[in-house]
Amino acid sequence: MLYVTSNELAQACAGHKSGISSTIRKKKRHIITLGNTANAIGYLMEGWLAEFFKRLRYKKGRPSAVSALARKLAVIIWNMLVKN
Repeated sequence: MLYVTSNELAQACAGHKSGISSTIRKKKRHIITLGNTANAIGYLMEGWLAEFFKRLRYKKGRPSAVSALARKLAVIIWNMLVKN
């Protein structure tokens, strides 16, 4: 699927939850990859993305933090591709 804006790509990532479930298996491969990357960043000890993840994990729980970080990564990647 071709996403026209970063918001469309981010909305596709918004439903991602950590762990293995039937809803994840139905998603596109790039969305699963962003979620797995966000989950791996959650285990890092330093960096601004890890700090962002830890703040959200404390406030809203790990699944929501993974979803939010996947969305943030999608927007960062989109802006790198579109705006050089």
